[in-house]
Amino acid sequence: MPTIDSTGYTVDAITTPTNQLLTWDSSESTRTPVAARAHAGQFSTIPVTSDGRIVGTIQSDALSAGGGPEPLAADSIIASDTPILKLLSLFAANAEKVYLVLKETEFIGMVAPADLNKIPARASVYLLTARFEEALMRLISSTSDDNEDAYIAYLSDDRRQKLEDSRSRDRANDIHLDPINYLYLNDLTAIVAKEPKFCDVLGLPTEDIDCSHTQRKDRLSVSTVRNAVSHLTKPLIHERGDLVKVNSDCQRMIWLSDRIDAHIQQRQSAKV
Repeated sequence: MPTIDSTGYTVDAITTPTNQLLTWDSSESTRTPVAARAHAGQFSTIPVTSDGRIVGTIQSDALSAGGGPEPLAADSIIASDTPILKLLSLFAANAEKVYLVLKETEFIGMVAPADLNKIPARASVYLLTARFEEALMRLISSTSDDNEDAYIAYLSDDRRQKLEDSRSRDRANDIHLDPINYLYLNDLTAIVAKEPKFCDVLGLPTEDIDCSHTQRKDRLSVSTVRNAVSHLTKPLIHERGDLVKVNSDCQRMIWLSDRIDAHIQQRQSAKV
């Protein structure tokens, strides 16, 4: 299974290129117009250039007040091949941060929290949710003792009937799939939350009277972030507080998927 380092795109896919950035060449004659543009565009950090190369940054307030540029700092630079999911975690820790993007020895642009609404970032989160969904499917299948219908009993009567109707239509067209291929993410989380052996794998309490099936299912739910990246008209990040929520969901999916991977590998090793 892919790790966080190989899930989705890297930072260069959402970087605003240097030639599209508002920059300041550190001359007094350009200070006022650049400061005005920064204020109008609500840009907080302005790259400072010399001979067309980025040599520092300045905050828009400092630019307006006549301040000087800040030297480049290591904690404000990010490599272009950094996974977007890693960038998300960095922004979640500091929502005010922006990064200059370094590719080899050249700065190629800048990346800010708003760039997480770009399609490659949204796709990265969507791929992670797909990985999580597939991991839940493998967990259920790996412990069903070759009885493909064992887990269907956890579904409601209405949901089981709809699943069987779909299977019947497909079989009529000579398409034969296991029942698990017809389950929605909501079905998968419902099944896992009801079965103690699945909960044990994922560290979900089953003996705690204060933790009901619904609460366990809620701990598995990623519907909010999944819906946001499934529809292009819904921004992933509405406000900077969303960074913490989205990152929390992503880190939870990574952690749960890793537990499932480890469990399945252990079962496979035991069979050898």
